[in-house]
Amino acid sequence: MIDVPPEFIPSQLLTCESVSQRSRKLLEQSGHALTEQNRAEAERCALDALNASRRLGKMVDHAVALIYLADIYRSVGRLGPALEYNEKAQQMLKNQPGPLYYHNRAVADYALGLTHHMLGNDSKALDWYEHAQDLFKRANLHWGIEGDRKRQEQCTRVIRWIDVLITNIAEQGATPLDTPFFNLIWLPVFPLRGGEVGYSMAEWEVTECLVARELKIEGKPFCPYSVTGKRKTALKLKVSAKHFVLKVLEDNWNDLPAETGDYLLIRLDTQRRPGPGVVWLAEDEEWAFGEFKRDATTGKIRFEPQKPYVIGADAPRGPIIAILKPIPPAP
Repeated sequence: MIDVPPEFIPSQLLTCESVSQRSRKLLEQSGHALTEQNRAEAERCALDALNASRRLGKMVDHAVALIYLADIYRSVGRLGPALEYNEKAQQMLKNQPGPLYYHNRAVADYALGLTHHMLGNDSKALDWYEHAQDLFKRANLHWGIEGDRKRQEQCTRVIRWIDVLITNIAEQGATPLDTPFFNLIWLPVFPLRGGEVGYSMAEWEVTECLVARELKIEGKPFCPYSVTGKRKTALKLKVSAKHFVLKVLEDNWNDLPAETGDYLLIRLDTQRRPGPGVVWLAEDEEWAFGEFKRDATTGKIRFEPQKPYVIGADAPRGPIIAILKPIPPAP
C-alpha cells in the first residue's frame, strides 16, 4: 500500500475551470469529505456529480468525477472499481485537444499508474507514470506561458513525486519475494524545506496488525473474548497468518467457556514450529501450550503448561486465538 500525500491524490491535482458549476461544487464537497475520512459522503457527492455530468452530456465533467470516485475506492483498497474508473477517465480525456487539457490528461495517466502500482502491475504502472511525467512537463510549459506560477510549481512537485514512485518500483523489483506485497506500506519522506530537494520513500513491513474489537459473521456482530472467556480482547493478528472460524454447536465444547452459537477464531498452523508459548513435543507428537514465566527468587525461566485448546485432526489444526461471542442488539 502506498500512503499517498494529500497534495498528490489525483483528484486534488485536477483543474476544474472547464467543469460545470454544479459538478464542481459537488466534487469540492467530495474532496473535502475524503480529506475528513468521511468516505460515504465523499462517494455520495462524487456519484451525484457523475449523474449530473450524464444529464448535461459533458465528457470532461464525467471523466473528472470518475477520477474522484477512483480515489475514494483506492483509499479503501477496492482496486478493481478504482482501475475501471481510472481507465474510463483516461480514455475520455486522452483525446481532449490542446495544451489546456495537458494537465488533466497527465493527472488521469498518473492516477492509472498509481492504481496499477498498488495492484502490483509494475510494468503498466511504469508506462503510465512515464506518460504522466511527459504530459506534466508539457503542462508546466503551458502554465508558464499563461503566467500561472502556482500550477507550474505543482507540476514540478508531481514530477518529482512520480520519480520516487518509479524508483520504488525498481527497488522493489530487485528484492527477493520474502515478504508478501500486501504486507508492505510505503510512506513518503518530505524535505523540511522546499527548494530543489526531492522526495523519498520509507518502506514499512507490516508483520502484525490490531483488529477491531468487533467482527461480523454473516452480517451479525461478534466480540472477541480471551480463551478463558472472562474478558473481551483486542485481537493482534499476524498479517501473513491464515485463520479460520468454527461454529460452536454445544455448550462447553472441549471444556471451553463457549456456548452454542459462539464461534472459535483459530490460527492455522500446519508446520508445527516451536515458538513463544508453544512447545513441540516430538516424542508423542503432541503440542504443549503454556506460558514462559520468570521465577522471582531464582531468576530462572520456567514453562507452565496450560490447557492446549487445539483443534483435532478432523479439522485444520491450530491454536484458538479467541472465542467470538454475539453482541446483543441495542435496546
